Amino acid sequence: MSNMNPFSLFDSKAILTEDLLNLFENEKQLRFLIDMIQEFIVVKDGFGRWLVTNLKVLEAYEIEEIDYRGKTDLELAELKPKFRESFEFNMSTDEHAWKKGSAIKIEKTIMGEVWEVIKTPFFDDFGERHHLVIVSRNITERKKAEAKLQESERKYRLIAENMKDIIITVNEKGNVQYTSPSFEHILGYSAEEFIGKPLLPIIHTDDARRMKQMIEDIVDSNILKNKIECRVQKADGEYIWYESVCSGVNKDNGVFDHIIISARDITDRKNNESYLEKLAYQDALTGVYNRRYLMEKLPNILVDSEINGTKVGFIYLDIDSFKDINDTMGHEKGDQLLIQFVRRVQSNLRFTDPIVRIGGDEFIAIVLNLPSDHYIIPIADMLCDSLKKPWLLNGQTIEASSSLGVAVYPKDGDSVPSILSNADKALYKAKLKGKSRVEFYKDELKK
Repeated sequence: MSNMNPFSLFDSKAILTEDLLNLFENEKQLRFLIDMIQEFIVVKDGFGRWLVTNLKVLEAYEIEEIDYRGKTDLELAELKPKFRESFEFNMSTDEHAWKKGSAIKIEKTIMGEVWEVIKTPFFDDFGERHHLVIVSRNITERKKAEAKLQESERKYRLIAENMKDIIITVNEKGNVQYTSPSFEHILGYSAEEFIGKPLLPIIHTDDARRMKQMIEDIVDSNILKNKIECRVQKADGEYIWYESVCSGVNKDNGVFDHIIISARDITDRKNNESYLEKLAYQDALTGVYNRRYLMEKLPNILVDSEINGTKVGFIYLDIDSFKDINDTMGHEKGDQLLIQFVRRVQSNLRFTDPIVRIGGDEFIAIVLNLPSDHYIIPIADMLCDSLKKPWLLNGQTIEASSSLGVAVYPKDGDSVPSILSNADKALYKAKLKGKSRVEFYKDELKK
């Protein structure tokens, strides 16, 4: 009923003001109808005089006992001064509607409530003002809801624009559908660069395969949620570690729709873990890896070698007559010699090849990714020659050579204990043959 406009039943251009008044006075059903409508309804003549209104208006302006008909807003304001501001607003907006010549929509506040007002002017056949129909709807609750929504949107926008977490949605192919503002703020890419394109190109190559597999698992296996740690490359080339929680979202019919990826920066945590791992696996004196690293990490190194189809060289080496140097020159110079020894070994290897201190003056250099067994020969020979050169300790030059024993995985041992034992045996053979030399576990390697 509230959507009805009773004035559409009449040809307003043909009805005179007094006829309109008589109609609403005599037609009790029509009078009852407009009183039942919850919206405010007011009809004024071309001079701004009130002709007809309904009960809701009378109650709002507290004029139930006043004969309002034929009075203007200004006259009603004199009778109800508490509503003067509202009556004056009525007059000014009425004039606006007349001048525009068509319906206008405005908002006004009456006693703390907000109303949406539509004012429609009607003119007679001569273009003169005939009457003005005003319908007002209480939109207080709607405005409150809109205000709450706007406040909520403002808060979420502030959160989205300032949070360090990154929110991304991708489809079943891993193509980006949405990125939060933090995606651009932190990584330096605009959303336009990635919308509709795959996310994987900015994932570190070592992590991209796992990310791709996880997306496939969520899509194909209906896994609702999964977590992955991966490195993401910023626009400037720097990598950031992220812990990403990937959640699958289905449509109402249960069919897969998209994946939400919520990624949190864990770079500091990973750096701390790396630092703690370094402390756990680092030799305090020389800075190279210790025996714990060897025993915990070596199995993985051998597995990677098998997967990649490469060989791993193990060079077991020590300083000839180190005990005599330590005893005659003191432990301080002995420590200096060990430090210089490690630096010289490192200078002859790649930075990716681990060096492990077994204990005392015994070390193992692990040479990774050898295409074949024979590639270790020139590396070991060059290293041995380098270690024959004199050492300068606090201004004093000393002579100290090294012996090296070499074994190659998997030819010389197919397990951690066997390959280490055989490299040690090769070192022992070098000692027996006069020191300051390289010996291989199997002599045929040099043939």
